[in-house]
Amino acid sequence: MWHFVRLSWRDLWRNTRRSLLTGLVMTFAVAMMILFVGLGDGAHSQMIRSATESYLGQIQVQLDGYQDSPDLEHLLSSGHLAQVDAALKGMAGVKAHAPRLATGALISKKVPEPEDPDDLEAYRRMTSEGAFVVGVDPKAEREVSTLVQSVIREGCSDKSRTDCPPGRFLDDEDPYPDNPYMGQMVLGVGLAGVLDVEVGDTVALNTGGVEGRTFASLYRVVGLVKTGSLDINRTFALTHFSKLAAGMSVPGAASYVVVAIDDLDSARELALDLQARLDGQSPRAAVSPFKALSWRELSPELDVFVKLDQGSTMVTLVMLVMIVGVILANVVTMSSMERTREYGVRMAVGESPRRITWGLVTETVLLALLSGAVGSVLGEAANSYYQFHGIDFGMGEFEMTGVVLSTVYNTEVTLYGWAFSVGTVLFFAVVGAIYPAWKVSRLSPVDAIRFV
Repeated sequence: MWHFVRLSWRDLWRNTRRSLLTGLVMTFAVAMMILFVGLGDGAHSQMIRSATESYLGQIQVQLDGYQDSPDLEHLLSSGHLAQVDAALKGMAGVKAHAPRLATGALISKKVPEPEDPDDLEAYRRMTSEGAFVVGVDPKAEREVSTLVQSVIREGCSDKSRTDCPPGRFLDDEDPYPDNPYMGQMVLGVGLAGVLDVEVGDTVALNTGGVEGRTFASLYRVVGLVKTGSLDINRTFALTHFSKLAAGMSVPGAASYVVVAIDDLDSARELALDLQARLDGQSPRAAVSPFKALSWRELSPELDVFVKLDQGSTMVTLVMLVMIVGVILANVVTMSSMERTREYGVRMAVGESPRRITWGLVTETVLLALLSGAVGSVLGEAANSYYQFHGIDFGMGEFEMTGVVLSTVYNTEVTLYGWAFSVGTVLFFAVVGAIYPAWKVSRLSPVDAIRFV
């Protein structure tokens, strides 16, 4: 067997130029397919990460009914949060989790009353805006989202200004624990622009509490965030979890718990595992009060868009495979047919058609494997490079499903991308060798030698 393979390897290089040209086509095909698959996977992962890491989270634990009615009647109590903490403790695949308390509110810039009643510009600065206020635990939030990294360090939404204090995220601890009417706040850059607020300004917040009372307080703006989500930039305000909960008369309660995981692809399986753990903590309840939802259930429109994009990528990949397949099969067929005279001479000196046929197939497989190895090195090297540096398509950013997506795509190195690419080239190379091998098996030495 090994002797036969060694002879096939020697025969492969009888015509070095022909073998090199055929091998270059295979090498290029493998490298390009590896890069294409890596680009498609990287684009999809980047799309999901942009949505989940900026704010949404890969998994959320909510009280049953909150997804349909996100109001104060569906809050997780402090007892519920203790159960969630216990369920998540030591769970494989989970990196961190953090509670959040979310509510609607009215925010306005705190400015002195105008001395001149006819000063319309002064009144304009008193504009109020509706906002989505989220109470977070700054320490825990750093582990589950990129909100901290999204803070604009210059402190001004207007880049032409240089007189603003540097922006930052909320302090780890509330600096006003004994004052329920003063706190810190981080605003979305769009909301800050509408309110004409910069870092260091004071805003007034008005929202409803669980008992129906109005809760009002002042907040010092310590930072502005600019994320990939237009909703966050335009409507979100972040403050300390404990401060907001106390003001709304729901101490220790949360709207939901965000869970960060290691692998995006396992979000649904981990959500089901977490749901089973939570159900096991309420054996007496007919229906568990908890719902563990993956990002697919939290944002169905994003899930649909990702699937549509994956489908279009697959169609493009199939077309690419067919084009590559036809080219490869043609190159291998023509290269083999050029050797008809050689095969006739070999049969004339006593070599059997069967041995020549199997030798032709073996040569093709050896060349495909060698080219696949070289193409894999080149393709994965390009994949690794663009994984860190990205491919800029020069179209800026665009919004989809409420998320701003960049057209600078980072590739992703995957095992199946390599196996698919090498397997495709090997398959079509063998397919291209089948017809010449069949023709060789039916050749007579006289006819083959006369072939020009």
